Amino acid sequence: MLTGEGLKKAVEFFQLAISKDSSYASAYAGMADAYGLLAFFAYLPTNETLRKGEEAANKALQLDNTIAEAHASLGLVSLFDWKWPVAERELRRAIGHGKSGCSTGMSSCGRELTEEASGCIAGGKRLTVTASGGAR
Repeated sequence: MLTGEGLKKAVEFFQLAISKDSSYASAYAGMADAYGLLAFFAYLPTNETLRKGEEAANKALQLDNTIAEAHASLGLVSLFDWKWPVAERELRRAIGHGKSGCSTGMSSCGRELTEEASGCIAGGKRLTVTASGGAR
């Protein structure tokens, strides 16, 4: 079960990993996922937390734009921030790079969300992401 305290602890561990190796792209991607989930479940203020998640995901991509988890992380944060074009682009990129497993399984989740988001974007509908990770 994802808890606010658990996600905050995850951020601390990712920060510790980054302090030991500032070029560790996967740690930035994992931190972005944690921030995204902290915002999604409203454990921390949404706007500030999504901004931190976006910064971490962009740093991961700056370090290594070939890993699926970095694209999935930016897609996740963008999805939660209603940035549909960025979310769709990055989740599709994550699927394309999907051979390398994502830090929170976002590549497989991203495939479903991207398909649903594409339909909603095309139809001008609002996508609702449920706590179980699905979309409706």
